[in-house]
Amino acid sequence: MINKLKAWRASRRLMRALGADVEVLDAAIAPGTVTPTDIDAMRARAADLAQQPGHYFTDQFNHPYVVAGLRDGLGMEILNQSAHLPVTAFCTGIGSGASLLGVAAAIHRRDPRPRIVGLEPAGSPGITAGTRGVFAMQGWSGFAPPLFDIDAVDAVDIISGDDAFATTSRLAEEEGIFTGVSGGANVFGAVRLAAQLPRGAAVVTLAPDSGYKYLDSGLFG
Repeated sequence: MINKLKAWRASRRLMRALGADVEVLDAAIAPGTVTPTDIDAMRARAADLAQQPGHYFTDQFNHPYVVAGLRDGLGMEILNQSAHLPVTAFCTGIGSGASLLGVAAAIHRRDPRPRIVGLEPAGSPGITAGTRGVFAMQGWSGFAPPLFDIDAVDAVDIISGDDAFATTSRLAEEEGIFTGVSGGANVFGAVRLAAQLPRGAAVVTLAPDSGYKYLDSGLFG
């Protein structure tokens, strides 16, 4: 609990340093854990604030342009950077679902063959099992978000918190990639996916977070 509290406080300090006014909502379970209930509460509070002057709620779970924006932005960036090595598969965790669907749309514009795999937390497999619970991957949703289209993916894989943490630590120690738990979970999913594909396959994933706000969590020893 102490480590989780330290990480939570470090995140607040980081956001304040970047100019944000931080309003803290009570966690459903404990600081440092994520549940779909927490996400629902944050979205509800953001919607309330959006009714006040000077506030705006991006509502990434329902915004009609999010998928297209990620298709034309992040998706094209991936295609440009992988032009010398065609993408065999793409996987990433499901938060709003927009990164997964947007990048998939960009990749399939060029080639319909690459495999698309969504990742969800073992603690809250809302898509594959219809159950919701506690998980560690901040930024993932743990449920089927409104934008998500099951027909747009080939599979949804489940990642445990332990595998996410272990991979996050290994990335820092062995590869010099300083990412957060969601990034570690994505890489674990990508490595597992690559093991199912022929030799020479190119699997793309995302490291959407840095490890800085996890320094006090015990994750990096």
